[in-house]
Amino acid sequence: MLVIHPAALNQPQALVEWAAMLMVTREGDRCCMLRPAPRVMVALVYLREHTTLAKTAAGLGISESTVHACTSAVLDLLAERAPGLLKMLREHDPDFVLLDGALTERDRVGDGRADCSHRHRRHGVNVQVVTGPGGRLLWLSPALPGRTTT
Repeated sequence: MLVIHPAALNQPQALVEWAAMLMVTREGDRCCMLRPAPRVMVALVYLREHTTLAKTAAGLGISESTVHACTSAVLDLLAERAPGLLKMLREHDPDFVLLDGALTERDRVGDGRADCSHRHRRHGVNVQVVTGPGGRLLWLSPALPGRTTT
C-alpha cells in the first residue's frame, strides 16, 4: 500500500518558469491535462527524488503514464538545448579534463539484450561524464545501452 504525500522541491522558480516557457513554445506537443509549470514540477520531482514512476504518480495523484510523458518531454527539451562536447571544451578551454563512466542500473523493458552488461551482470545504461580540473561538470553523454560489445 502506498501512502500518498505531496512533494516539495528546493528549485529556483526561474528554472521552472524557463522550462515551462520552453514547453509552451514547443510545437507538436501532445495534449495534457496538466499546465506547463506543473508538468515541469512532475519531471523535477521524479528526477530529484530518484524514485519509481508509480511512487511519483501516487504521491502527486496522477497516472504513471502522465509522469512518464512529463519526464520524457522535459528531458527532451533540456537535451535539445544542452551544448555539445566540442562546444563546451572550446568555451571553457581547460588545461585537462577528467573522463569517467558509470553503468546505471535500470529495469529491463522489452528486449533488454542491448542493455544487459554481462560484465556487471545487470541491465543498465552507460553514462559518460567529462569534468574540469576542479570537478565541475562540463558534459554528460546521452544514456547509451549498457552493453558495450556486440
